[in-house]
Amino acid sequence: MSIRRKITILKPTDYGKQENGYYHLYFILTDPFFNGETGIDNCVLSVSCSSIKEGKKFDDTCVIKQGEHEFIKKDSFIFYEHLRVDNAEEIQCGIDNGNFIAKDVINDDLYQRILKGILRSKSIERRYVRFLKSAIAQDACADIFN
Repeated sequence: MSIRRKITILKPTDYGKQENGYYHLYFILTDPFFNGETGIDNCVLSVSCSSIKEGKKFDDTCVIKQGEHEFIKKDSFIFYEHLRVDNAEEIQCGIDNGNFIAKDVINDDLYQRILKGILRSKSIERRYVRFLKSAIAQDACADIFN
């Protein structure tokens, strides 16, 4: 599997959890491309999601319903505060060595909703909007402006 837009991966996380085998689902939003702002090649934009917990505030910009993805067992939200730029080669290495688990590709509708949420969420740092615009200019992701 090569790293590209719309693939999903499970990455181990501790986030205070004591048990082994605790993973978060990450969505790869761009194909690898050159980040002109940092001068680094093979960058991808990725974001995680988290389940909605009763009584807890969450970013409702992009809600994913249970079953919209094989890993989503409860209604969840895109955690735009955790938007990040990753190195595609490091992700591929993580998959190859078994640290990360490749999952289903997301459908076009969910992909578009997540991307458009980057422009609407109040949790986004402006540098990620610039990164997204650069990805669109380099044909590394869907053009959500047209």
